[in-house]
Amino acid sequence: MIPITRKPEEYAELIDYEYHGTTTHVPMPTGKRAAQFAPFAALSGMDEKYEEENRVSHVFELENQPLDLDSPDEM
Repeated sequence: MIPITRKPEEYAELIDYEYHGTTTHVPMPTGKRAAQFAPFAALSGMDEKYEEENRVSHVFELENQPLDLDSPDEM
């Protein structure tokens, strides 16, 4: 790790600097910028795991419901 050798006071003049954007190229659309970093998502595959857990939990709940002996079966 490279040690920080500059003091924050050295950057004080940049704090209030107004950013005007780029003038050399057209900015990339937000959707493409997000897609550019998608492969590095920390939780890639989490959606599939979440759906599987919901499916397994739902099956478990259905299999473990108490029987209602007072109502006729609906078949």
